[in-house]
Order: sequence, then structure tokens, then C-alpha cells
Amino acid sequence: MKKIATFSYLLIVFLTVLFVFSQCKSKKHKASKEVDSGFSSYIKAFPLKTISNSSELVIKLFNDVPNVTENQEADQKLIDISPSIKGRCYWQNAHTFVFDPEDILPSDKLYQVDFQAYRLRV
Repeated sequence: MKKIATFSYLLIVFLTVLFVFSQCKSKKHKASKEVDSGFSSYIKAFPLKTISNSSELVIKLFNDVPNVTENQEADQKLIDISPSIKGRCYWQNAHTFVFDPEDILPSDKLYQVDFQAYRLRV
């Protein structure tokens, strides 16, 4: 009888510990991989996965944007980042848009980035 009580006690402790550890898993953000297929004829390359918190965001276009010179400041309205980030937008060349964050971004934070390709009229 004492063996059954000890076994039951150990089983309850084991299940409790198992439950606690299963609830303590870190919850990682899953990046949305939803990309508007309508922009595939405009946008050649962009970061789809996690990038470094000190990296620039680089978007390459298929076509050159008219009247753009190397390292020219770009219109801030071309990109919408949520939550908001301060930074500089510029054209690396006629088909490469760059957003350079002002500060190092917090790690393990998910951002929604919308690029307004229709504003370019390429």
C-alpha cells in the first residue's frame, strides 16, 4: 500500500513538473510570409526573414526609378514601418531603396514593413 502511495505521489510531481516546463517555452514571433503577389513584377528582392537589429533594410526593384541619383534621399512616404522607427531613406542606386535605422533596434521584436511601390510609378 505504501508503494502505491509513493508511486502516486511521484507521478503527480512528475506530471506537475512536466506541465510547468511545457508552459515555460519561449514564444517566438512568427514572421508573416504574406507577400502581395501583385508587387512581384516591381520588387526583385527584399528581406523575407529575420535581419540583424543593426542592419539596413534593402529593397531592390526590377526597373530603374527615373530621375534618381546614387545616395539621393528618398521620400519617407515610400515605406511604412510599424511600430514606427526613425531612420533615413535613400536610393543606393536607381533600383535599390534603403532604409537605414537611426538607432540599433531592440532585439526579438517583430516589425511590419509596407513598401509603397505604387507611389514610384516605375
